[in-house]
This record gives sequence, C-alpha cells and structure tokens, in this order.
Amino acid sequence: MLGAVAILTGLVLVLLELRQGQEVAGAQLLSERFSIIANQYNSIIGENAADVIAKACDSPDELTRQELVVMNAYFNSQFLIIRRMKLLSQGSDFSGSEQHWESWANGYFNIIIGQPYGRYWWGQVRGYWIGIFPEVVKIGDDVLAKAGDTYLCRSFYTDWQQDA
Repeated sequence: MLGAVAILTGLVLVLLELRQGQEVAGAQLLSERFSIIANQYNSIIGENAADVIAKACDSPDELTRQELVVMNAYFNSQFLIIRRMKLLSQGSDFSGSEQHWESWANGYFNIIIGQPYGRYWWGQVRGYWIGIFPEVVKIGDDVLAKAGDTYLCRSFYTDWQQDA
C-alpha cells in the first residue's frame, strides 16, 4: 500500500512538472511573438521618427500617408507595451501589483491620447480590443476622458521650447 502511494505521488509530481514546463514554454512563445511584432513596428517607425511625431502633434491634418503609417506603428508599439504589461501582471509578481501595471498603462496611454491623431487612432482600434482586453480599454477611455480638450504633446513641446 505504501509503495502504491509513493508511485502515485511520484506520478502527480511528474505531471505537475510537465504542466509547469508547458506554461513556461507558452510564456516564452508569447514573449517571442511580442518581440517579433515590436521589431516590425520599430522597422516601420525607423530610427528617427521625431519629425513625424512632432508634425503629428503640431499639424495632424497635414500628415502624409507615409507619416500616418509611421504614427500608426508608433501608437501600436505603445499599445503593445501596455498589452504585454497586462499579460505579465496576470498570475505573476514579475511586473508588480495590478496598481503598478495600471499606472504604467496610464502613462503609455497619455503618450497616445496626448496626440490629436492618437485620439483618432484610439477611436478606430478600441472597439477591436474591448472584447480581448476590456481592462486595458477602460484605462484608455479614462485617460481620454481626463484629458478633455487638451493635448499633452502640444503643452510639452511648448514648455520645452520655452525652457530652451
């Protein structure tokens, strides 16, 4: 009887180890997928997107089609970071508490919502993500509501130019 219990205990431990190995492999695949997507966005954004980002802030109506592609990649890359942080926070202390994750998400949404074109972009993509990441969409919507009619990028660039 004692031998049978020992064998069953050993089998349970082996099954738990296999399950843990599958979870680790799944997390590695997800991380690799995020890295591939981030690399794609970075290749579109290019090495120096500052001129496009500044133009999007100052005169979004004058963006060319190519510049809109850059801005879409830029906002998608910011949103990718938010989604990755949310996924890392689930069931793990790796990225800190849920409040910690939410404060980072607020900051990244300010980058998006702070741009006039970013608000348009958010209006276009939020419907897709609401079914997948409702908590993330809520934070984006809250940031948009708090921002009102102000554009953080305009005040940032104006303040920076005055300080220079």
